[in-house]
Amino acid sequence: DKAINRRIQFFIKFELPDFEMRKRLLRLLIPEKYLCMIDIERVCENEFTGGDIRNIWLRQGIRLFCGKTIDTETFILEIKKEQEKNRKTNNGTNRCGF
Repeated sequence: DKAINRRIQFFIKFELPDFEMRKRLLRLLIPEKYLCMIDIERVCENEFTGGDIRNIWLRQGIRLFCGKTIDTETFILEIKKEQEKNRKTNNGTNRCGF
């Protein structure tokens, strides 16, 4: 939004996390007992930020609460949904991490 951008004094760009940083983010943000349910290497082949993982993990937590399981394919599908949401929100402009 242009009105908000005019009021912000400084913009700091954060680069998207690389493969190793994405693995670190997963290990940091997802409880260890659930990490064994996903193939971290495959998941990290997809680009995402720490904020994306927080959003995805919230949705996965709801799945678990409802008695469903999580797996690599489900997690990757959620990453794709988050990427699509970000594309729509950012109008195709470059994203930055949180």
